[in-house]
Parts: sequence; structure tokens; C-alpha cells
Amino acid sequence: MNSSLQSTKFILSFLAVLSALQTAQAQPSPPVIIDAHAGLSAEQVVASMVRKNLERSQALEAYRATRIYRLEYRGFPGSRTAEMIVDVKYHSPRRRNSVSDRKKGRNY
Repeated sequence: MNSSLQSTKFILSFLAVLSALQTAQAQPSPPVIIDAHAGLSAEQVVASMVRKNLERSQALEAYRATRIYRLEYRGFPGSRTAEMIVDVKYHSPRRRNSVSDRKKGRNY
């Protein structure tokens, strides 16, 4: 197998895994409004951050996402196309998480 195609496969696989991890961790949350004049100590800010992180993790029970990555290369020694579809399923820590991918293109 030619080295540029191997590199492309590696990069696509790396991006898929990275994307899956970021997607599973990304959670929208309401903004925390802190009065600048309140003069909070560092300990109070950290305690608030820890509390909000715990609230977010308890609120998120399940998450599912699908991402599609497409690659088109036109150049030497010839044109190449590839596609990877990544399905991510996250369940609360009491259950298993799964990542599956489907690939299309030459030499897959």
C-alpha cells in the first residue's frame, strides 16, 4: 500500500477518535454569572467549578452523534477519495460507551 494512502488513513482514524472523544465530553450548560464586584476567592471559584462539573455529569445520561469525514485528493500520482462515518454513543458511566465507523474508498 502506498505511504500517502496509509498516512491519509491514519489521519482520518485519528481525527475520528479525537472527534468522538470531544463530542462525548462536550455538554452545553447555562452560563455561571458571577458579579465582578463580589470579590470571590480562588477557593470559591474552584468550588463553584467543581459543583457545576458534577451537575453537568449527573444531568448527562446519554448522547449520540454521527460525524461524516470526507477526503478528496487530486494530484500526483492520481486522485483518491475516502469517506468515514463515525457513530458515537455515550451512556452515563454506569454503562459502556461505543464508537463505530464505516469506511468507503479505495483500498479500504
